[in-house]
Amino acid sequence: MSGFVVVVICNMVLFGLVRWFSDAEFFKKFGNHRLPEVVGVGTFCLALYLFGLLNGVVMLGIGPVRDHLTPSAGKLMAGILMVGTVTGLPWVIAYARLLTDTVAGVADTIFGLNTNLLDQADLKVAHKHLKKGERPEAIAELKYLHQKYPEAHSPLFVLAILADEDKEYNQAVDYYREIIQKNPDDQLIWTNAARSLADLLRGKLDDEAGAKNLEAEILKRNPDTKYKYSTTAEPAKNKKQKKKRNTQVEKADINHARRLVTRGELPQAIALMKRYLVEDPEDSRSHFELISLFERTERIDDAIVWLQKTIHAFGEDDHVWGEAMLRLAGLREHEEHDLDATIAVLEQIAKRLKDGKHGKLAINSKRFEVAQNGRVETSRNS
Repeated sequence: MSGFVVVVICNMVLFGLVRWFSDAEFFKKFGNHRLPEVVGVGTFCLALYLFGLLNGVVMLGIGPVRDHLTPSAGKLMAGILMVGTVTGLPWVIAYARLLTDTVAGVADTIFGLNTNLLDQADLKVAHKHLKKGERPEAIAELKYLHQKYPEAHSPLFVLAILADEDKEYNQAVDYYREIIQKNPDDQLIWTNAARSLADLLRGKLDDEAGAKNLEAEILKRNPDTKYKYSTTAEPAKNKKQKKKRNTQVEKADINHARRLVTRGELPQAIALMKRYLVEDPEDSRSHFELISLFERTERIDDAIVWLQKTIHAFGEDDHVWGEAMLRLAGLREHEEHDLDATIAVLEQIAKRLKDGKHGKLAINSKRFEVAQNGRVETSRNS
């Protein structure tokens, strides 16, 4: 029986090992698992499984007699193989799922969804500088990465965004054009840069002709509607003619966007998130994820604009509306320091959702209490 126990314990260890490898936060920090790592773990697990199985056979005393197994030994062999197979199924299934997810990530790369495979630039240091408010240091780091990895697109995307925010529009145009010139065969990178450049030309430089030329090229390269999003162009009037949605593509886009966030590639994540929301505008969770990305990249104006879009789009959903309004009040107070606007937003929440969670949060906020007390004092004095 000791041989059977060894096989069972071996399979339990293997199941624990595969589950740990699948869920370990250590690997998630580096963009989840890569195929060579997963194959290596699978090879190790198979070797350990065979080692345990052979030791179990030896411990049962199974051995050949004149090159043939005795009937009793044959039964023991069949029994230990059955036990090994049944108790090994959990870790085999867990590993198969891990391998499937990893291969799906590789498929994303093959079909153009993984925009970062060849981009070796690590933006974590630059993002840390931005988070601390050290903008010059972040720009210097990004320029260093651009010099070190001239083919990498991610530093150029961030530099273009920062130049746009600093009102250095011509510099931002140069960055976007460089991305376009260096990535003519990468559909996603080219389209994101061209779309951003078109928005910049129309919204900041009043170059309507240039923007339309770019959008015509975008439409030519990407006949599918999910690539047509523009923050400045007029929305389509006939919404009834929307094409049939490809939910598998949408899911791939949103999942890949979240993987990019774990890698610190926030500009690319924002671009993919926007593209996804064009196809599925009713996904309120993703709206808030995009708003959070705007806040993390210090694009507060964009965060406020998107909050206002969310408030308008989900005006009949009290939960989503209330959550968006509370976040808008927070940005009005802490980023814009506009106390009047903050109080006005809180009063709207308190009036509409006075018996709900969001209404109570608004009513109990310090700014709301100060405003109410001030009005009481004013009425008394008058």
